[in-house]
Amino acid sequence: MADLPRSEESAPVRTDVVIIGAGFGGVATAHNLRRRGVGKFVVLEQSDGLGGTWWDNRYPGAEVDVTSELYSLSFAPHVFGRTHAGQAEIQAYMEKVVDDHGLRPHFRFGRRVESVRWAEKTHTYLVTAADGGRWEARHVVSCVGQLNNPRYPDWPGLPEFHGPCFHTSRWDHSVDLAGKRVALVGTGSTSAQVLPPLAEKAGHTYLFQRQPGWVMPKPDRDYTPDEIERLAASRWLVRRRRLQAFAQLERMRRVARLGTRANRRMQALAEEYLRTAVPDAKLRAQLTPDYPYYGKRPVLTQYYYPALAREDVTLVPRAVERVTPTGVVDASGAETDIDVLILATGFQPSRFLATFEVTGRGGTRLRDAWGAEPKSMLGMMAVGFPDFYVTYGPNTNGGVLTFTLERQAEWIADAIAHAEKTGTSLETKPGPVEIMDRLLVRRNDSFVWSRTGNNYYTSESGRVVTQWPYSQKLYWLLTRLLRPALVCQATARRETRRAEPAPAASDLLGMDPARD
Repeated sequence: MADLPRSEESAPVRTDVVIIGAGFGGVATAHNLRRRGVGKFVVLEQSDGLGGTWWDNRYPGAEVDVTSELYSLSFAPHVFGRTHAGQAEIQAYMEKVVDDHGLRPHFRFGRRVESVRWAEKTHTYLVTAADGGRWEARHVVSCVGQLNNPRYPDWPGLPEFHGPCFHTSRWDHSVDLAGKRVALVGTGSTSAQVLPPLAEKAGHTYLFQRQPGWVMPKPDRDYTPDEIERLAASRWLVRRRRLQAFAQLERMRRVARLGTRANRRMQALAEEYLRTAVPDAKLRAQLTPDYPYYGKRPVLTQYYYPALAREDVTLVPRAVERVTPTGVVDASGAETDIDVLILATGFQPSRFLATFEVTGRGGTRLRDAWGAEPKSMLGMMAVGFPDFYVTYGPNTNGGVLTFTLERQAEWIADAIAHAEKTGTSLETKPGPVEIMDRLLVRRNDSFVWSRTGNNYYTSESGRVVTQWPYSQKLYWLLTRLLRPALVCQATARRETRRAEPAPAASDLLGMDPARD
């Protein structure tokens, strides 16, 4: 049941908390708010369903790179049917979590937030959606993540292409690819997942590669019925496997360190895999990166190289320069005639919260305050933006994402519950933010990803803005030690709201009273 759009002239819906985004971060934040007794909140999601990136990215072959044990929330353990769960199973799991925990009434779909504006007089934020809906909230939590803003190329001629053209995160399932000449542009993780099933359907697939990536096989498979039954019967076994997988990923962080034996060893393994999986010497040379392992996000799949060896797949080892109405022109000037153009051109993770405008104290815009070098309190709060929180913010990527999101959701829910109990407004202190920022810059400089450039880890200034370079155990410890009351300054909230009648049950959830 959806809220009806509201006009700009109507009074905003009043609630305690607005959560933006219905992915893992939004679900975890909603759950933790409820656990702490904060029950008046609403979750606004721009897409038409639950799941965040797992709703948007419904391209063929979409699945996780980490083992499935790591992709369920700790308060909702789940046994998936594969070692590496696919998109549909993950999205269905999130639906189940929301329903099992009674969170569904808080969610509003198809509500694309355009702006979040701080009002000093009332110590509240005004959240405005594209359809005119407005909410007034004491706290706002952005859970839009880093993979929500597709990167569209600016090639000359792209708008004039006559055939179907779409980004992988906006996959058009109505397009019949059978027998078609398809151009797939990009060679990152998404492209590597898309190519094998795409090659099975298309008449001929042309893969345009600006730069190759390091590839390692991922031993993904379906669990047998006996394995699923055994895992479902033993929560201890699932927990043990989860801890083992977590520890393995923690050790993998050493692989990304500059000049380490672990980095050299992993690159040697990737080179050996390339030699054994691609017997054609010319193709192998075209697929060999000129940067160290982890200079870009490694690609994990066992199906990519075999797909490239197919006779109906052609690797074009050059960047796209422009598009004609019937084809693609690469950097050599050669044109390839195609029927369908698919953009596996990734996202813009270094442009945090770029899909809506956030205005804080003194009218300062968050995009101006952060610029190309965002600074924050553990990726969750920015100086000058009271009661505004972020999950999966600057320098929090890496390792087990669900683990990080849960630690952030707990910290944020604690901060909001504390502010509600004390009647205060919380804003992070500049000192801790500056100290943490210096440590992050220095630490990230010792990793491979800081030296290669042209990757999604870095911003326009060349600074690494996405990665958490320490262990996730340390991140957990810091969220336990750097409590909101310690790193935030509190200001008494000015209660200037108009007197209102007793709220209806729907209003207690932060809902619009006008509904279908």
